Amino acid sequence: MTENAERRRAWLDFLAAHEERFNEEFHLLTTGRKLVECLPSDAVQAGSGWFLVHADTRAGEWNLAHAFGAPTEYLRHLHLFPERAEFHLLVPLTDAHAVSAVLGTDAVEHLTWFRDLGATGASTASAGHTLSVDNLEILHRAENAGGLAAGAEDTVYEAIYAREHGSVVGLVKCIHLTPHTAEVYIETSPGWRNRGIASRLLVEMLRRMRRRGLRLLYVVSANNAPSLRIAEKADLKPFQTLSRFPFTNGTSLKG
Repeated sequence: MTENAERRRAWLDFLAAHEERFNEEFHLLTTGRKLVECLPSDAVQAGSGWFLVHADTRAGEWNLAHAFGAPTEYLRHLHLFPERAEFHLLVPLTDAHAVSAVLGTDAVEHLTWFRDLGATGASTASAGHTLSVDNLEILHRAENAGGLAAGAEDTVYEAIYAREHGSVVGLVKCIHLTPHTAEVYIETSPGWRNRGIASRLLVEMLRRMRRRGLRLLYVVSANNAPSLRIAEKADLKPFQTLSRFPFTNGTSLKG
């Protein structure tokens, strides 16, 4: 096995051991849909560093960097980031003060990860009934990682759409799949919000993910009150909050 292959195997082993907290990085490294690297390259063995996800910034995507380990250690490696490229640092909320002191700026957002613990309750009780949402057409679709109809050899990323006269007014779809988790994305058209559509579609997605033996994950900004309510109604439980700091290597650091 080559050195690069051994390094990648170590990264995958780490991500598999922290599957829920690093669902996106694990998914992207496994599928190869985006470039994922660990800085420094031996950070997993050392116990502290960053997983970087390189995105298509021309398409409006963000480069992400997810920290692990002690902040006194992972902050020492910021100089290894690509120069003149903005990354959005994701660090545990408990580390935000230390990171702010080094960067000289406050976090711009706090993101909370929710998960389905499979608890009985309203979401489970309603899961066996036919889904009905304001007389809308409900479309279940098996998609591939690119959002197209899944072929026979594709991994299935399930999606549920609510449509009116052929136009999508609400959806819940899987965006990141790992062996035991499925992160979902939820969207409702502005004119259809506050009518319970997203919550009822999510209930159906919960049922389907449980049937596949996958734990559903949902990421919500602390500023997004409607999405926080959706997570609460579905009985999803918070387990991780990360603070987001924009950072470009080459800018001055404090201390």
